Amino acid sequence: MERFELNGVALVCPEGQLTDKIRGKLASGEYEGSEARAVMMRVKAG
Repeated sequence: MERFELNGVALVCPEGQLTDKIRGKLASGEYEGSEARAVMMRVKAG
């Protein structure tokens, strides 16, 4: 299992399901970046 953190969310992914491209995006924090930014603008705590 590989572990990543994106915007404070911990992810654990089976190695067999990760391509090199996805692994790189997760490691750099860029995976689904525009979607994550859109969610952060709309979801509020509480």
